[in-house]
Amino acid sequence: MANLSWWFRADGGNAKNAAGAACADGDGVATWVNGGTAGANLTSTGGGASGYVWQSAGGPNGLPAVAGTSDAATKYLQAPGGSGAAQPITCFFLVRVSSTTGAQVLCCDYNAINTIQFDFAGIMGCGTSQLVVYTPGEPFCKQALPDLTSWKLLTVCFNGASSFVRVNGAQTSSFDVGLSPLSFAQLYFGNTFGGGPYWVQGAFPEFLIYRGRTFSAGDLTAVETYLKAKYGL
Repeated sequence: MANLSWWFRADGGNAKNAAGAACADGDGVATWVNGGTAGANLTSTGGGASGYVWQSAGGPNGLPAVAGTSDAATKYLQAPGGSGAAQPITCFFLVRVSSTTGAQVLCCDYNAINTIQFDFAGIMGCGTSQLVVYTPGEPFCKQALPDLTSWKLLTVCFNGASSFVRVNGAQTSSFDVGLSPLSFAQLYFGNTFGGGPYWVQGAFPEFLIYRGRTFSAGDLTAVETYLKAKYGL
């Protein structure tokens, strides 16, 4: 589908080690190749491999995943975002956390003005996994996320009063949040703007982020059906 800015898959040789080769089981990920249109890969900030490792069968259905270790607190992954960050922004990702304590974050930073943060361990103080959105006019918009100690497919759309969260294809909440149409400064995998060090204590087989596309109900279901069938959810 059009407007797929970021598409990170753990399969297909897309996770590269420090030598630039496709990761073998247990290798640290130095580059995670973006299959979307933004053109920016996730790369290690610490030089060489990051603290994220490639697991050949770490995902559901025996498929690979990229998983965090404590070394990712200082060697995390990030990608420059580029322009065109107007809403709607729709994210699809598979996730399972290995712990419900500690720091686990996937963060999208809009010029340090607007921030989308998937906080998988309640580090913002609410004691539960949650979605946190920061904007200048609305300091925090918090939405509880489901139990993520088993594999879940999360779909999150940011589109003003039409924002929502879906879990395994079923909508669980809706909310109202505005994001200024500024450039998408950074995507952080395991860190936040102005905070940290944090890391993802869990695994991601695949995630997709669309920008500037309004999804119909059928479009949402099509992407979710692809992911659910691939990963046996």
